[in-house]
Amino acid sequence: MGTRCMIGKRTETGSVSAVFCHYDGYPEGVGAELLTNYDASEKVDALLAGGPMSSLGPTPEETDYYNGEDGVETYASIDEYLRVCSKKLGDGEDWSDVEYVYLWFNGLWLFAKTNVFNRKPPSLWGTVAQEISRYECEDEE
Repeated sequence: MGTRCMIGKRTETGSVSAVFCHYDGYPEGVGAELLTNYDASEKVDALLAGGPMSSLGPTPEETDYYNGEDGVETYASIDEYLRVCSKKLGDGEDWSDVEYVYLWFNGLWLFAKTNVFNRKPPSLWGTVAQEISRYECEDEE
């Protein structure tokens, strides 16, 4: 089992283009990789163009994509992106299994915790940089 996440980018029209990532979706994993290696819109576009992935690498070439899988998903807005990734999927007890949602927005990486496993509303958006520094401070104590 992995810590699943979605990685997205807000487009010029206000919609969000996003892909699924199966492993290491927590901020110290995917979040740190995005912050370190995907710091420009062109790099984010190249990453998303590969489609859904098993794991994120430092470059698109080193990323383990699910070749042949459906490509980029599009959401009408940032709100829809977070809501869909955080909601009940069907009429039964089938919930989304995405735990974190990442968004490239105005040159920053933002993230939210979906809280799907405890069936609470998603967290508010925060910056990946702030979250990573929080973990680094805890390690120093």
